[in-house]
Amino acid sequence: YKSDGTQVAANQPRFEQGKFGKAIMLEEGTTNNVPNGNFSNGTTGWYTGSSQYYDVMQVIQDSEKGPVLKVHGKSDAIGAWNGLRRDTTPTEFETTAKYIVASVDVKTDSDYQVIDIVNTVLFFHHWVYTVEEGWAKYRDVGLGLPSGANNWQRLVFVVDMPATRNGYTVTKHKIISVNPRTFRGTMYRTNIQIEYRNAPYATSFIDSTRAEETPTI
Repeated sequence: YKSDGTQVAANQPRFEQGKFGKAIMLEEGTTNNVPNGNFSNGTTGWYTGSSQYYDVMQVIQDSEKGPVLKVHGKSDAIGAWNGLRRDTTPTEFETTAKYIVASVDVKTDSDYQVIDIVNTVLFFHHWVYTVEEGWAKYRDVGLGLPSGANNWQRLVFVVDMPATRNGYTVTKHKIISVNPRTFRGTMYRTNIQIEYRNAPYATSFIDSTRAEETPTI
């Protein structure tokens, strides 16, 4: 896929607009660990939560992004989860890789308002594992959008695995749940992606796995 979501045939170069005109875009292979992260199958696999906090939650067709999730938080939604997570029980994304990289396309309408915290787009609990103590919660992490965005933005955050916890070596880590936090007004999301990487950056959205290729020019 190109960065705008346009699909490109396998082993074909991707031409992207660069600083000095068009250039070939090269990316390494990767796997998106979020099934249906672009809502191409509606809300299949997603848990829609309690409707007491929203009055609109639906997949609509956007002229730029294709299928997107539209959520409108009610005016009286205060201090509660609002939106989606992967299913009825928290989903865990576990890896021995150094970094867990999450990314999402998001925009809002003018009525958007944060209620209690800034982590409104994606929110996770970060857990780490040591042989001596097993799994233990390390911190909360998330993507914030405190002032809204009238145009589509690609937000990325990187969760790094600490070397130690309580003096013991950390051998793996995980993030739990895919949840937006409380907000009022309208938010649109799509192309949710979680990658396990040994470098602290995200690649463009893929709805499964991007195999390594040999482009022919």
